[in-house]
Amino acid sequence: MNKFSMGGGKLLLILFVMLFSVVTKVKAAISWNEVGDYNWMRYIDSNMRISQINIPGSHDSGAIDMGKGEGSFLISLFTKTQDLTIFDQLIQGTRYLDIRLAWDVAKRDVIIVHGVINTSITFADVLNDIYYFLSLKDNNGQRITDSEAIVLSLKIDRSGHDNEIISRVMEYISQNPTYWFTNRYIPTLAEVRGKIVLATRFTSNFGLSVDWNDMGEANRPQCNVCYKERGVQGLNSFYNVVAQDYYSISPENKWNVFSGVLANLKSSANTILINFLSISNLDMVGTARSLNNKLLNVNTQIRPENGWIIVDFTRAEIARKIYRSNIISSY
Repeated sequence: MNKFSMGGGKLLLILFVMLFSVVTKVKAAISWNEVGDYNWMRYIDSNMRISQINIPGSHDSGAIDMGKGEGSFLISLFTKTQDLTIFDQLIQGTRYLDIRLAWDVAKRDVIIVHGVINTSITFADVLNDIYYFLSLKDNNGQRITDSEAIVLSLKIDRSGHDNEIISRVMEYISQNPTYWFTNRYIPTLAEVRGKIVLATRFTSNFGLSVDWNDMGEANRPQCNVCYKERGVQGLNSFYNVVAQDYYSISPENKWNVFSGVLANLKSSANTILINFLSISNLDMVGTARSLNNKLLNVNTQIRPENGWIIVDFTRAEIARKIYRSNIISSY
């Protein structure tokens, strides 16, 4: 008998083992339907740059409680942009926070604002929610959100105390440095799991610079695909910031420019693409509901590398639609 031949029983056993191995691997594969909103980044390839990941974001993330007192209800109609706390936004899948800063002269601290209107929370409150989220543990004491990376975009909404604001922000960062990524280049996900990626919309020598020229034009931009682009010289690297943030146009025009970017532009390892679905008007809730429903429509396709998508009144199903457009990676 040929020394390489074998009995039928042995051959069947080997074939069974091979088949079992294949079936086991298939069973080990995971779908987005099995993934929790609180740690969806665990299933993203660690070698990807964060610019290549479709990230759900919230516009004016801290404009939740617009203060108390006479007139506060009317003010909230056109200044409130979110219902969920910062922590709840993160739990429900949001990974890009758009935080607007101002200096409180009386408190000598950084507060969260929406334009000229103060919210009821401070920058310290925002950080406490983020730290708490990133330190969550299961019943066995194992961290369950250390796979996540949070892009924290900071914009100074009122000038005049910029130096005080920046100095105080750096002081807060220095108190918990292990939670922060403040380098001036686009990191891989592996570099920033369990961390806050600082992104600034003001002049500084730290963090990702993601500023762009204001897009407050009242008329619809005359372009086929509407956006503004800026090149940034980072740390030993050059990257582009491509943003669509036209906020003074009608809801119909907003959807057109938003969907135009969605259909025609892609991010890359050296291109950050930020696409806002938010506008400013006197019916923030109704407008957001209408635009968000269009985003959730089955006919609205989000492709891999469609960038960071920013909405008003975010919720879990919106974040889910965005992050599930990424290619899932078993671990």
